[in-house]
Amino acid sequence: MVAPSTPGRAWAEWVKIGGDIVGRPSVTLNADNRLQVFAQGVDNALWSAWQTRDGLAWSAFTTLGGGTLDIPAPVRRRDGRILVAVRGLAGDVWFRAHGVIDGAFEDWDKLGGQIVGAPAAAVGGSGRVELFARGLDDAMWHIRQTGADGGWSDWRSLGGATTTTPLSASLDGFGKLHYFHKGLDNDLYDRARNAHGGDWGPYTKIVTNIGGPPVAVLAADDRLDVHFRGTDNAVWHIPQREDGGWGALKSLGGEVVGDPAPVVGPDGRVHVFARGTDNALWYAVQGAVGDPVSFSDFASLGGTLTSGPVAILDGQGRIEVLARGTDNAVWVRHQKFT
Repeated sequence: MVAPSTPGRAWAEWVKIGGDIVGRPSVTLNADNRLQVFAQGVDNALWSAWQTRDGLAWSAFTTLGGGTLDIPAPVRRRDGRILVAVRGLAGDVWFRAHGVIDGAFEDWDKLGGQIVGAPAAAVGGSGRVELFARGLDDAMWHIRQTGADGGWSDWRSLGGATTTTPLSASLDGFGKLHYFHKGLDNDLYDRARNAHGGDWGPYTKIVTNIGGPPVAVLAADDRLDVHFRGTDNAVWHIPQREDGGWGALKSLGGEVVGDPAPVVGPDGRVHVFARGTDNALWYAVQGAVGDPVSFSDFASLGGTLTSGPVAILDGQGRIEVLARGTDNAVWVRHQKFT
């Protein structure tokens, strides 16, 4: 079966970026919309590589030092500067950030806390970075910038309970910031508040009995679409309704390992990528923008993955998918123009 793609785009072959990493890489956009990838190295330092100016070639991996025990959490702030947070070797949270747009990273800064697993990062409606993490008590914990370029609040417990990470946090199109987690009862929970601040609303159970952690994406119609691996190892999703509530749960099929990686393509349709039980990259595509029911069957994009994938839309309007290969290097496969 020919792998589906956005009209006018086909898939290029796999390309090796390099590195010697542990776990899944993370990726975000620079201020000029070039991709920058971050990963935990085999030395437990934070390593990074970035696209060159033409958006096709990549730099060599460079160490940013420090120490991390899990997947990094990079985020692009409103002015284009990148901040990347990590779980440190002692279980506390540290970050490095650009001092100026596309400039060098400033020194490591400690945010404290005691967390389990990787933190999740999001930019709130006021442009401040907000971090979410699982604490040693299995509750959700939260810390946020007190200004768009200012200091940080203290860590605050948001309650709840989970034994899986990472969490997922995202703004919706209704002016709310959400975070999602799998509870101790294996159910999917959502909690939200006004994007600019204020009190958090109550936890809302939106799905019962899920297999893996949820991953949310903001669809082209400004509604969140939450994806997760089911107990049957298929990919499932639940979309937000036009009133901000939650629609019908639907299986997208497939047989996957780990967490799915949804992304909105250049034509506005949601594309969902996952590592198959054969360790290849598989994906399915939404039939039409805003259609929560119609998705293609899963098709293989090949490769041999040793981590889950991460997907992003680059500055040239192409989807790029990155993962760790059998050589512990980061590999990428991207759409190309036809």
